[in-house]
Amino acid sequence: MIAALPSWLQDLGALGAVVIALGGAGTVIYRGVRGMFHHAVEEIDQRIERKIAPVLAELSPNGGSSTRDAIDRMEFRLAIIEKIVKVDAAASETERQDDAERRS
Repeated sequence: MIAALPSWLQDLGALGAVVIALGGAGTVIYRGVRGMFHHAVEEIDQRIERKIAPVLAELSPNGGSSTRDAIDRMEFRLAIIEKIVKVDAAASETERQDDAERRS
C-alpha cells in the first residue's frame, strides 16, 4: 500500500519523521543545557553569598565588635563633642557680649 502513495507524499512523511526526531532531540538538548546553566547560576549564587556574608555581618550590630558598632560609637562620641563645642561657643559668645557691655 505504501507503493501506491505518490513519491512527494512519501517524502513529506519522511520529512515529518525527521522533524519529529529533531524536535525530540532538541528538547533533550535544551533540557540538558538549561539544567547545566541552572546549576552554574546556583553555584555562582552560592559563591557570591559566601563572599558577601562576612561583609553583611560587619554591617550589622553584634554587641561591640562589628564595623556597625564602631560607627555607632563614633557617632555617639561625635554628638557629645558637638554639644560640648556648641556650649563652649555659646559661652564664648556670652563672654564677648559681657566684655563689650563692660567696655561701653
